[in-house]
Amino acid sequence: MTINPDGSISATGELNTTMNYFSSPDGRGPARFRIQGTNNRMFIPFIPNRLTITNGTSTMLVDRLDDNVFPIGRFDANGRFIYQVGGRLNVSANQEPGHYRGEFTLTVLFL
Repeated sequence: MTINPDGSISATGELNTTMNYFSSPDGRGPARFRIQGTNNRMFIPFIPNRLTITNGTSTMLVDRLDDNVFPIGRFDANGRFIYQVGGRLNVSANQEPGHYRGEFTLTVLFL
């Protein structure tokens, strides 16, 4: 299953795309961050290429992380930017169901 930064989803195989694999305030979707900085200033975000998520007993790999900035973002007139990150969720054939969580670091270089 791939969740794109814009929230669109694609899946292969028999994966049920209505399942809540990625948590956000609205349910399944990309990770969202509100970055604040100087009005109209540009920035470059850095994220890892992959991360592991877990439900406490089982894990899944999320790779091919992608964002809604390429290659440089710009804050709006209020100094804000909604940064979204999607990725490919690698689900095994007998994946244990549950609520999976993970963490990653977002680093922002202000230009």
